[in-house]
Amino acid sequence: MDVKAVIYGFGEIGRLLAEQALRRGIEITGVVDINPSLVGKKLSEFGLESEAKISNKLEFDGDLVFLTTGSWLDSVYPQIEECVIKGFNVLSTCETLSYPEYRYPKLAKKIDEIAKQNNISVLGTGINPGFLLDTLLIVLSAPFTEIRKIKAIRSAML
Repeated sequence: MDVKAVIYGFGEIGRLLAEQALRRGIEITGVVDINPSLVGKKLSEFGLESEAKISNKLEFDGDLVFLTTGSWLDSVYPQIEECVIKGFNVLSTCETLSYPEYRYPKLAKKIDEIAKQNNISVLGTGINPGFLLDTLLIVLSAPFTEIRKIKAIRSAML
């Protein structure tokens, strides 16, 4: 089955995600970003093997939206709703969408309802890099009784 996807948010994470999606044979049909310096450009202009264009609107076809625009569910909810209503499954890097009931129980219920009404899946997979590094260090240091120094570096290379 061929998967067609839209990248929604073309910052650092969106670009890395686009690169990995293309490597895995996922066709990128378009990119949505509000940055005026990006609108109208093609992914090939960023070294990616795709002629998909960047628009400031969700005007593309596809099966899936990779949503990489924010960390807080209350700010990305309108984008999720837009994607679901237009028939896209949503895979988001939004940290607070990972466990939305914790901080946003009403929005979690709304997402569940619109997803079910539209027979769509919405999945939050995001994790804050600081949290990730904190958790990783805690897990790796758990067996030790004394730790003198820890150094963690986050590197996202395009």
